[in-house]
Amino acid sequence: MKTALSCLRKGKKLAIFPEGTRTHGDGDVAPKIGAIRMAEKVGAPLLPVYIPREKKNFKRTKIIIGKPFSVPKVSEKRSKKDYELLADQLMERIYDLGKMLEAGTIS
Repeated sequence: MKTALSCLRKGKKLAIFPEGTRTHGDGDVAPKIGAIRMAEKVGAPLLPVYIPREKKNFKRTKIIIGKPFSVPKVSEKRSKKDYELLADQLMERIYDLGKMLEAGTIS
């Protein structure tokens, strides 16, 4: 965690799966709050990226990159529930990118 925060403070990029793991097959995995907490702590923007689950090794896979956004600043300390809601919102942005790809509204 210290290394990740140090990289972000230096302006480097960090790729994190919000679920805390890679997922296979159908079914959603609840996101963890780590990405949200790190972004908030250092003021780094989050960039939602959709990676389809149906992919094959050594084959091209189309990924969709969304628009960056920042965790809203608050004057009070956030509760765990607040972080969970923000993590859910991040996942919704990612799922929306997938829906757009499936609907053919982006290519």
